[in-house]
Amino acid sequence: MFLQVGDSFSVKKSDVVFILDADTASRGAATRAFWKQKEQEGLVIDCSDTLPLSLVLVQERGKEAVLYLSRQKSTTLYARWRTRKGRNELD
Repeated sequence: MFLQVGDSFSVKKSDVVFILDADTASRGAATRAFWKQKEQEGLVIDCSDTLPLSLVLVQERGKEAVLYLSRQKSTTLYARWRTRKGRNELD
């Protein structure tokens, strides 16, 4: 099963480590430092045309974790993640 995190970006649900609200997450010093580190490593994919509403950390087996910036609300992504089939989801 896949989770659509952006217009043309989908990730395996089983690879999702966390989904965070971007506004809340950006207030924490540790989260800001983590975000900055991922940017420096080139491991951030911006799926939003505007300010991101959520952060989705994805780690495929044997690969570095990638941070996706999504324009979808974290609650929406979490609800899609929990369901068997979410909106625009691939089988």
